[in-house]
Amino acid sequence: MTDTQIDRETWLARKPVRSPEMEQAIFGGDVGEAADLPLDEINPLNPHLFREHRWQDHFARLRREDPVHLNELGSAGRYWNVTRYDDVRAVDG
Repeated sequence: MTDTQIDRETWLARKPVRSPEMEQAIFGGDVGEAADLPLDEINPLNPHLFREHRWQDHFARLRREDPVHLNELGSAGRYWNVTRYDDVRAVDG
């Protein structure tokens, strides 16, 4: 066996590789109420919001205060969240 090869038991025993989405699903459950979070910490992709049926307040706050929201959280990556119908239509064209 070469240095770059490992046996099956070693392979199976190693720490699992998790995507950011998997990490968030496992460890991101401590999500505050929408009104209590700073606007830049609202992450509408957090799966716990959907599992706990709390996503509506988070989206409502974004629509009201920051309808074209830049998410720069490390756990979700950098992306734009567009929450109003007319804005989505303008982007999607």
